[in-house]
Amino acid sequence: MPASWRRDLLIAALLGLIVAAAAALATLSLHQAATRDSLPSLVQTNQAGVEAIGRSVADQLARALGYGIPLESLHGVEPYLAALVGGAPSLQGMALATLDGRTLHNAGHSATPSGTSMAFSVLVEGVPRAELVLTPAPPLVGPAIDRLWVALLANSAATGLIGAVVVLAFLRRHHDAARDRLRTQFSDARADRYQSLPPVTETGAVARAFAAYDGALDPVRNATRSLSDAVATVRAIDFDGSLSERVSTLTEPAGSLLAISDPDRADRADRTEQARGAAWLLVGLLGLYATALPFVANFAIDRQSNLVPSAFWPVLPPIVEASVGLLAFVIGRHLPDWARRPAAAAGLLTVAVACAMVFGTRDYTLFLGYRVGAAAGLGVAAGAMLGAGAVRTARPWVPTVLIAVLTVGPVVGGLLGEAFGRRAAFLTIGCAFAMASLAPLFLHPTTGGRASRPAPPALQGRVFAVAAGMAAGGTFLVWMPIRLGYEDYLADGLWIGLAGLAAAAVRLRRPPVSAGLLVAGLVLTGLPTQLPELWWLGLVGIGLGLRGLLDGGPATPGGVDWPMAIIGSALGSLAVGAGESVGLPPLMGLAALCTAVVAAGGLLPPRRDR
Repeated sequence: MPASWRRDLLIAALLGLIVAAAAALATLSLHQAATRDSLPSLVQTNQAGVEAIGRSVADQLARALGYGIPLESLHGVEPYLAALVGGAPSLQGMALATLDGRTLHNAGHSATPSGTSMAFSVLVEGVPRAELVLTPAPPLVGPAIDRLWVALLANSAATGLIGAVVVLAFLRRHHDAARDRLRTQFSDARADRYQSLPPVTETGAVARAFAAYDGALDPVRNATRSLSDAVATVRAIDFDGSLSERVSTLTEPAGSLLAISDPDRADRADRTEQARGAAWLLVGLLGLYATALPFVANFAIDRQSNLVPSAFWPVLPPIVEASVGLLAFVIGRHLPDWARRPAAAAGLLTVAVACAMVFGTRDYTLFLGYRVGAAAGLGVAAGAMLGAGAVRTARPWVPTVLIAVLTVGPVVGGLLGEAFGRRAAFLTIGCAFAMASLAPLFLHPTTGGRASRPAPPALQGRVFAVAAGMAAGGTFLVWMPIRLGYEDYLADGLWIGLAGLAAAAVRLRRPPVSAGLLVAGLVLTGLPTQLPELWWLGLVGIGLGLRGLLDGGPATPGGVDWPMAIIGSALGSLAVGAGESVGLPPLMGLAALCTAVVAAGGLLPPRRDR
């Protein structure tokens, strides 16, 4: 491993540990404060419940003894007590003892007289015949509390990991990349080769070195401009062409010098750097937006509405989000250069407000309106940041997008939902977008023209993108949050993350294989069974088929058309809702629809007409 990689990994790991430790300390402080404030009332409530159980059981035992049955001859007492202890989280143990303290029946553990136990006399006609001893369970101990601690610790670890990844990405993609470019510039200068330099607009040691180097090139630029003017003058008066060959021979050694005075080349390099920075920021924002995937659909179900059929409660939000988001994206792309940065910041601030407002809403219509506002804000911000850049991405970007949207976002969202609940998770997402709204202000707007972008895919590639979006939308946006993860947000996020990892890791190049895996995955995931093994296989199949149809299928140059995939996600969500409304297995109908779309795409020519 190169020394620069080791250094960057060490720095990222140290900062990630610091962030994780800070998150863990904040979590511990929050837990201790909540425990301190709520423990007295919890203990009182717990004791009241144990007392009610004790009096009820003592009365039933007294009724049995009142029929003349001897205490030692009572049958089925221990299983009865064990069932009570197992079904009451407030109980740790229960025992039936004689008046002299001899235990006859015991259930649970620690069901012996102690400082925390509660004793109830079994009275028959006012005369004590036995004693029932109940031991209350500590109010903050149990599987639920253990699960909460695991979720909180995992959330702290995930926060530190994300911080480390962000630092490492900055070091490798920004700091080290700029330093390597500067080193390359110096090496080329020693060999009398000069490249166009984009305008220096950053700060820091590397940026100052670039600026100094750029200033040192000013005399060379002036000389090359004078040479270019002289050559143009000679060629202008060279009516018979006799001087052109001699001039070309003389200026050929200085050809590399002429590049540094080419403003168009420098402008193209500048726009390329700007587009790359905006793309990285946008990928991070999409991952942050996808944090809400595990609980948008089930949150919508719990809000309910009399205006929308129940089958479409979880379906309507992704449909309107996709539609409004794409429309807002088109608007943002056509904004003038001077308005892009403030529009992007305002759009992200709109997302922040819309997500935070969900915290206090219990109305379906309001929730739908907030999701529309969030989608509109993100669409405007994305369009403003990309500007005239690509709405398609080159294939090397596809795994990055899938990891952000289908792995990092849902897993972090599942952790947030498990640790703090859905409403607090929405509030957290809103706070994160509020902080992210400052980022577009540091992007440098383009000065006109268009950044380079991949060629558009064939019509077949667009159809395959629609099919992939249908599978992703119907499964990850609707079916999984309302079935597999309705009450278990962490499991839902992990299931989606599994499919995202499979999609990012493997690229299939044959459309029939991708389509077969996609359909088989939908069928396995949608089977009316509780076997996790089938879900694992089904989600891996969906992920592999999704990636294969997105960018591995059509044998065409060009990128992935994400707007078509987003349109497909809305169609897939609609298909699941329609299947639910008519009583059909939703994912089975979605599998059939995806098969039909892929088959229709297979009839189209795989390459673009040239």
